[in-house]
Amino acid sequence: MKNTGAVLAAAGLSSRMGDFKPLLPFGDSTIAFHITSMLRRLGADPVIVVTGYRAEELEDHLKGTGACFVRNTGYRYTQMFDSVKLGIQDALEGCDRIMVMPMDLPAITDDIMWVCKQEISRRKCKRH
Repeated sequence: MKNTGAVLAAAGLSSRMGDFKPLLPFGDSTIAFHITSMLRRLGADPVIVVTGYRAEELEDHLKGTGACFVRNTGYRYTQMFDSVKLGIQDALEGCDRIMVMPMDLPAITDDIMWVCKQEISRRKCKRH
C-alpha cells in the first residue's frame, strides 16, 4: 500500500461559529483531538494540521498525537484552499497519496475514513 498522509485545514477564524471549532468538545475530547487521533489510528502518516488563528493553543493541545504542524501566517486574509495548499506542499515529500479535510467534520466515522483511505490507496495517478 502506498503511503497516505492527511492534511487538516484548521487555520480559520471560526467567525460564523463564534467559537474556535477545533477546540470545541466532541465525545470525551475535542474536535481536533478526535480527528487527528482517528487519522493516525488509521495509519495516515504524516497528519499535517495547518494552523493559523490560535495556532499555539491548538498545537499545544495536539502535542502527543503525532501530528505535524504548518502555519498559515496569512490566515486572516486567505481562504481555506490556501491552507490546504500549504499542507499539501509539506506532505508531498513523503506521501504518495494525501487525504484533505477541514478540521470541523468530527462526525465522520473511522469506517468512512478507512474506506476513503483504501480507495485513495488503490487509485493510480499519472505523473507528468
